[in-house]
Amino acid sequence: MKHIIYSSLFILVIAFSSCSSSKQQESNQASPEQVVELLFKAAQSRDFSILKNLCDPEGKNDGDTKRLCNLESESNEWQQQFVAFFSQGEITGQPIIKGNEAQVNFKFGDKQSVSETMHLVKHGDKWFLSSF
Repeated sequence: MKHIIYSSLFILVIAFSSCSSSKQQESNQASPEQVVELLFKAAQSRDFSILKNLCDPEGKNDGDTKRLCNLESESNEWQQQFVAFFSQGEITGQPIIKGNEAQVNFKFGDKQSVSETMHLVKHGDKWFLSSF
């Protein structure tokens, strides 16, 4: 009987934490900056599963952002390149938001030597990667 109770409690804890993790990621997509910060977080933690839901759900994003979102299934070499480039990334300035589209400027790469602009699109209450 104790075994059944402990097993049930364990299942409830796992279900609750996965539900709360999903909710946390949704709230982290409430602004364009939060989505770009998730790229840096994924690189720093090497948790590439963070990236899989960041692409435009309508599939209108470019190849670069698609590859970022599918990083979990990419080669180890490409994952290491992502970590090297994005782990020290930093947003520069304020986002430019026009309706359901946004641009976020950031620096990344070796010693933040590369400047880039991430384009995002909003669907509902969440922002998604579109292109860079």
